[in-house]
Amino acid sequence: KRALKLKEFLATHPNSKARPRATELLISTHAGLGDQKLKNGDRTGVDDLLNAIDEADPTISDQLFSGVVSQIPSNLYLRNEQSAAFKAAQAIETKFGSDPRRLLAMASFYVAVERGDEAARVAEQVVKIAPDLPEAHRVYALGLHLSLRLDEAVAAYKKLLEIEPNSSAARNSLADLDRGIGKPDEALALYTEQLKADSKDKTAANGAILSLLDLG
Repeated sequence: KRALKLKEFLATHPNSKARPRATELLISTHAGLGDQKLKNGDRTGVDDLLNAIDEADPTISDQLFSGVVSQIPSNLYLRNEQSAAFKAAQAIETKFGSDPRRLLAMASFYVAVERGDEAARVAEQVVKIAPDLPEAHRVYALGLHLSLRLDEAVAAYKKLLEIEPNSSAARNSLADLDRGIGKPDEALALYTEQLKADSKDKTAANGAILSLLDLG
């Protein structure tokens, strides 16, 4: 009933100052209803969640986007609605494609469900929009890594290190990749560099040990 009343209000009050708030309430209503239906085994909840995305526009608050809209693909995926999850992610990508951080949320979703190809594709768009955003390069490198596009992943991790030279995650990821593709000497150099920066880094310590074993 709330959704119907909100739609009626939006249709009959085109100039109201309350329209943004009503729109946000409508999005939250669709999302909450969809979630409740899916919990009860009612698959029509998928339509409600997709309607929540349809009602959203690029002007919604960051809080509503991060807390509701960006969670819809993951919510669907975890409820075994994979096809709908990807449809939701594509709809969000289309609607918020000019906003790098909102677009990056979809790239991160693809990483979480191990769709490296899609993660790399979306993150590459973010890199073009915001080339100095470290997180975009990190997700792009992860997507390439998951897709087994290893040479491209190495280049992406190196680019990330140029932007964030103190990033332990980037250095260790690049070292892991080097070791995985048979370059233990290059990997050892990176692990050693990381251990100089943080002697308690267990990932780097383990990687250094394995590299030493690989080198005999």
